[in-house]
Amino acid sequence: MQPGSAEEMLADLDLADEDVTGVIDHLDRLPVDERPTDLMASVQPDELVLTDGQHEATMALPEGKSYVSIA
Repeated sequence: MQPGSAEEMLADLDLADEDVTGVIDHLDRLPVDERPTDLMASVQPDELVLTDGQHEATMALPEGKSYVSIA
């Protein structure tokens, strides 16, 4: 997988200007049937990893912050 730009991957979702917290919040709140099928987002301990099948980009999480999702 080649490095990519998070801004480019998020541009189609109108999220290119969002910070990492806004991106996570938006993607987390999307109903399953509205989630993009060509974008995979994974929250790691210190970064958000975005992949579109060909490229991978990361966005650093704010220092001292963590993300918890309860299903």
